[in-house]
Amino acid sequence: MTATLPDVTAKKQAEQSAEQQAAAELIRLAKEQGLSLTGPDGLLQQLTKTVIETALAEEMTEHLGYEKHDPAGAGSGNIRNGTRGTVGDGVAYYGVDHSPTYLWNSATWGISEALIPYLRTVLGGPPAWDQDQTIRKAIEIRDGVVQNPKILSFQGRSADHPHPRM
Repeated sequence: MTATLPDVTAKKQAEQSAEQQAAAELIRLAKEQGLSLTGPDGLLQQLTKTVIETALAEEMTEHLGYEKHDPAGAGSGNIRNGTRGTVGDGVAYYGVDHSPTYLWNSATWGISEALIPYLRTVLGGPPAWDQDQTIRKAIEIRDGVVQNPKILSFQGRSADHPHPRM
């Protein structure tokens, strides 16, 4: 018996893994909505961001032993106190204060991924930093001088270097 083209196609579709099926569906929806597959606002960037953020949240839940906003964490001294925001176009940060060191690698990965597009600028040193608004705004201390007046105000320090307490 000879297999026909529809038989072979049906067999190939049946052999697709759940991941392949999900990817095919995401690509179909992206194309349907006119979303680029690559680029800063493309499907791949959005998917990568979502996977990393979800992985961070799941690792936090697994490590602490309770879901976000679960009263089980109240009074434990080991709470979810992280923040997430943006530094500039396409650059996200995830800051975690007093978090378990278990999360260090995950947070570091997310931060590293956000910084990769700026790597050449960072390696270019101070002259390159001055040319890039995002990097310039991200520098808090430069040559021992605090650049962010909000830090000085919060710490009750003078704007004049070496920033003595007022």
